[in-house]
Amino acid sequence: MQKKQNRNRLKPGKAKSKNTLKTASVKTPMANTEKKYKNGLLDTSSKKEVMNTPENTENWQKQFETLNKKYQFLMAEYANYKKNNMKYVENLKKYEGQQLIKKLINEVIDDFDRAMEQAGGTQNIDELKKGISMIYERFMSILKSIGIKKISSTGQPFDPSVHCAVDSTPSKEVLPNHIVYTIKEAYFFQDKLIRPAEVIVSRTPDVETSEIKDSEQ
Repeated sequence: MQKKQNRNRLKPGKAKSKNTLKTASVKTPMANTEKKYKNGLLDTSSKKEVMNTPENTENWQKQFETLNKKYQFLMAEYANYKKNNMKYVENLKKYEGQQLIKKLINEVIDDFDRAMEQAGGTQNIDELKKGISMIYERFMSILKSIGIKKISSTGQPFDPSVHCAVDSTPSKEVLPNHIVYTIKEAYFFQDKLIRPAEVIVSRTPDVETSEIKDSEQ
């Protein structure tokens, strides 16, 4: 009986040793990590051997040559584009008024030349005036087609942003600070003022001057 009891007592111990062996044989993630490191550094010797094979080096060299050729081609294309674009801009600046000049020569200057030739032999002033008026209307139509417009100023309130007052005069017919007479009209290109109008502005008549004029009448 004592031997059987001793055997039964020893059985739990044997079970413990088997469990201990099983636990020791389990592969933990930490163990795998340790294998990847060598002397505290990541061991990439196997990867280097694969990456530095002659076959891979040759492929990389081919890829590099292909990309380098594409790069050189794009740089050449960009250089040509830049050169052509600069030439285009220069020509645009140089000949930007070419179409306008053609219109003025064909539709205005030629007509003025003919009018001047006929003016020497004609005695009908009305016809000459009519011809010059037609040329003027054609000229203003050309200016309007390119965005130039004339602004009438006489009778309008004085506007310092558009008008330049060269003189003032007392007037009973025109309200004070209004334009009595326009020496030069204002011109706009699109919405930009390219020449202000030169005008004479009305002012309130002086009391003494108006009294003298009334007494003389």
